[in-house]
Amino acid sequence: MLVRDAIRDTYPDIVARIGDPDLGAPGRWVPALVALTSRALVGVGLAQRAVVTDLWVARPARGRGVGAALLAALEARVASEGHSRARLRCVATNTRARAFYRRAGWHVVGQHAHERFGHPMVDFAKRL
Repeated sequence: MLVRDAIRDTYPDIVARIGDPDLGAPGRWVPALVALTSRALVGVGLAQRAVVTDLWVARPARGRGVGAALLAALEARVASEGHSRARLRCVATNTRARAFYRRAGWHVVGQHAHERFGHPMVDFAKRL
């Protein structure tokens, strides 16, 4: 699955410490947005209420606008649900993702330890 592979690829140190992530029940992914090429699933994004909970892009598709397109679509979805502000979080050591979100107009609003595993997280917000 793209999400599990992306997590393993992006956070090998965390996966080594805590094991493969629990991706929840399959129905959790029903409202997800996906990015497809003619050959493969290359990205997936999910927003629930005003929170972008997941944005994953397969390594070969990174840097090609897939993540930007998914993020813009997720922001539009959140706005269409009546929210004027969106939130998301990412692992603090993922500097590439942090820079990506800043380029997309997101601002750091806080930092905290992951509630279950303790690794540092960064909270972002954006006015829509």
